[in-house]
Order: sequence, then C-alpha cells, then structure tokens
Amino acid sequence: MQNTIHVKVYFVGRLHKTRHNLAVVYDDMGKHEQAEEQWRLIIEEIPTYITAWKCLGDTLLKARKLDQVEQLVMTMRGQVETHIDGFILSTRLLEQQGHPNQAIELLQNKIEQKPQELDLLRELCRLHFEQSTPEDSLNVLQRLAEQDPDDASAFHNLGTAYLQLNQFDEAIANYKKSLELRPQSPETWHLLGHAYKNRGDTHNAKLAWQKTLRLFPSHIEAAQLLENVTD
Repeated sequence: MQNTIHVKVYFVGRLHKTRHNLAVVYDDMGKHEQAEEQWRLIIEEIPTYITAWKCLGDTLLKARKLDQVEQLVMTMRGQVETHIDGFILSTRLLEQQGHPNQAIELLQNKIEQKPQELDLLRELCRLHFEQSTPEDSLNVLQRLAEQDPDDASAFHNLGTAYLQLNQFDEAIANYKKSLELRPQSPETWHLLGHAYKNRGDTHNAKLAWQKTLRLFPSHIEAAQLLENVTD
C-alpha cells in the first residue's frame, strides 16, 4: 500500500510538470484556449500549485477574457495562499483596461500595508518601468535592490533606467552588479555595451558585445554593433 501511494504521488508530480510545459508551449504559440485548459487541469489536480494560478491569470489576460479574470481574482483573493497573487492580477487587469495609474496607486497602498511582500514591490517596479518615466522608475527600483540585493533583474532594470537618463556611469555600475548575480545574461551584456559606447569607451563596449554573442550567437543587434564599432 505504501509503495502504491509513492507511485501515485510521483505520477501526479510528473503529470503536472508535463501539463505545465505543454501550457507554456501553447501560450508561446498564441493558443491560449489550450493553455488555459492545461492550467485549469493542474489547478484541479494540485490546488496548491501557485504557479498555475498565476499563469492562468496571465493566459486569460492575453486572451482578453476579462470577465474570467475578474472571477479568478475573486477566487484567488479568497484563498490565503493566492491572496497576494490575486491582488497583483487585479492590478494587471486595471492596467489592461487602460488604468495604469490606478493600478500603481493600489500597489503603493498595499505595499504600505504589507511591506514584507516583495512580489508587490516587484510588480510596482514593472508597472513604473513599462508605464512611467525612467525618473519615476528609479526610486522603486532602488528600493527593490536594497530590499532584495540578490535580485539580478532589479539591478538590470536600474541600469536600463540610468541608461535612458544618459547617466552612463550609474548604468554601468548597475549592469555589473546584475552580472555578478546573473553572469550568463546576454541582454545585460548587450546593454552594458551600449552604456560603455555612449560613455565613449568603445573598447569595453566591444568586449561586452563579444560576450553577448558568445552567450547568444544569433543576437543580430550585437553582431551589427560589433561590426560597426571602431576603437
């Protein structure tokens, strides 16, 4: 009997991973109906698999099934395990409905109530980064980097905000911090090259773009930049 239970748990675990990968492929292909079906099956089989709830919300947003997103938000916010992710989904719904400023305000208020929930701060960073000016992004990105110094994406995005503001020394410093945490990121190396080039350091720009191509040989822009740059 004990062996049977172990086999069943192993099978379900393998099955939900298969469904997860299949759903991701369907989403990448734009087949959101099929992706939705797989996410819902995972949730039915393993209700505690939080990633499936989050991905289902993203899939429904892509498919613009906004009524279903609202229903999912209500369900998620009614469960302790998915409450924060349900709140984040509600702000993404507002963003898609054309109300990013309202979404930002709600996130700011929620962060004041639950400052320990870094996922809320990450979502606020994303919203500012995509919907606001680089100046508006800096404060929240700096706060995230301070609270989670192991988050390579926070330093990458800080570097990009500084790059957009033509503050190249700060951009370089933050891209380097990101690469200390995530050295195999071709896009960080690529943007580091831009920061060096804009600062007038073509030698290090070339080195950064060469590294980009070693990590991602089909990176067309890096190849073109490397071909055109001169010391």
